[in-house]
Amino acid sequence: MVSSMPAPVPLMCAIQTQLLLRSVERLPAADVAAVGSICGRPALERVDAILAVSWHPMSLHMRISDATRDVIGPPRLDVLALGSLARRTRPATP
Repeated sequence: MVSSMPAPVPLMCAIQTQLLLRSVERLPAADVAAVGSICGRPALERVDAILAVSWHPMSLHMRISDATRDVIGPPRLDVLALGSLARRTRPATP
């Protein structure tokens, strides 16, 4: 028996994509513009328009991640991701 149910769409928690976008926004203006040009402003605006705890298609996250990698290169993307992780996990200083 063949199911008529559509295949599930991989989802991503919006906060992850929003954190990626915040990191991209800290890049030089030319890099930010290039990522925006590749992804399209509507896609980037959609990321900010949803609640951080909601879900969206993983393809949207990967579109932004891939565009960022294409613009700044894999080594800088690794640094960008690690820097974002360090900012979120750094202990608070008294």
